[in-house]
Amino acid sequence: MAYIVDDDPGVTRALEIFFSTLGISCRIFQTIAACLDFFQTQRGVCSPRPFDPVYDIFILDFVLPTMNGYHAAKSLEDYFKTRGLNVILISGQTKESLEAKLNEKLPYDFLQKPFTLKQLEDVLSKFKGQSHRLPAQGKHNSCENLT
Repeated sequence: MAYIVDDDPGVTRALEIFFSTLGISCRIFQTIAACLDFFQTQRGVCSPRPFDPVYDIFILDFVLPTMNGYHAAKSLEDYFKTRGLNVILISGQTKESLEAKLNEKLPYDFLQKPFTLKQLEDVLSKFKGQSHRLPAQGKHNSCENLT
């Protein structure tokens, strides 16, 4: 499952198409608060499959309304009480400019917008639970847009 947090409908639609092509289901959120609310609501609810830190992926826009993607990733790690989540930060800015703003290196994978399906596949293949799944041709899953 891919959890996408981005407030730009064009970007989320493109990611929806990318993940559908890869055969990976996704949920889309416009804010990190909506994403965290989703997981809090799901806690204790019988769902088809619980969150899996090995297989699940977070795609976080760096520039979000209330919190940047770096701090959003840290909040998710705190929420799930784990480090090393599969996180990809995305931004129209360069990685170097974001690191300069944070005054530290980004500990997460990064893609600069616009990026290609191949670039996304390359990053996904580095994640422990994903490398055996790429590419999943002919398999299509839908994304659920949660705002």
